[in-house]
Amino acid sequence: MKGVEALDQDNTLSALFYFEKALDIEDSPIISSYFAFCIAKERGQLSKAISLCEEAIKKDPESSIHYLNLGRIYLLSGLYHNIAK
Repeated sequence: MKGVEALDQDNTLSALFYFEKALDIEDSPIISSYFAFCIAKERGQLSKAISLCEEAIKKDPESSIHYLNLGRIYLLSGLYHNIAK
């Protein structure tokens, strides 16, 4: 998956492009989860990103990638301080 490869190279902007195109073709939890992280990092759309990840978790609770991406979004937002309390 080109989007994952772009993320592995720390190129979130390219990954965003790939995941956005992929969502046009197929709305799957894994694509939504990665897309969510990308929009949080590149566009600052934190609320939307959290919502997308939470929806991905509801649809596919066994995938650890969704939890990882949600955690990354919380780190970007600073909300992780509220979780630890």
